[in-house]
Amino acid sequence: LEASARTISLSVIVPTPLLITFILTVSAAMTVEAFRERVIEIVTKVFSDRTEYYFSTEETDLYIPEIEFGYIPEGMEQTQYEESPIYLYKCFEDKSGRFFEINCFTINDNSSMTLLLDTEDADTQTINQGGKEILSNSKGSDYTLMWTEDNVVYELYGNIGTEELLKIEESLKQKGSG
Repeated sequence: LEASARTISLSVIVPTPLLITFILTVSAAMTVEAFRERVIEIVTKVFSDRTEYYFSTEETDLYIPEIEFGYIPEGMEQTQYEESPIYLYKCFEDKSGRFFEINCFTINDNSSMTLLLDTEDADTQTINQGGKEILSNSKGSDYTLMWTEDNVVYELYGNIGTEELLKIEESLKQKGSG
């Protein structure tokens, strides 16, 4: 009778380290899943007169972050604003007709989007700023910056020049973040 009691007691004690190892492994896997990097797939189609950028992802989160501008060119005031759970648009203008606008689009597993840029005879380049790859497109007096962050596609557009748009992009902050 004593031998059976020992066997039961040992069988309860021996799996405990295995159970702890299993729990730690599952917890680590869940942590990795919870903090995995968000990825937006970008497919680029180049035509003679334009370039199409198709954005998609397998993410399920759906939000547009609230953004704050740390820099707005002197004399510019917000003139338009639209927002939905998946889209944000703001336009700023000054009295002389200079303007810029920002468009933010959320991409999730139930959505995708295509942006068209007039790239015929345009100056198009990729700029690395703040750890992001930003597409810059300039044609005549039209300037566009486009980039992705988390599951959001950002587009800054205006007639104020690439340098001014880059200052605006660099100053953008999501509300509540440092």
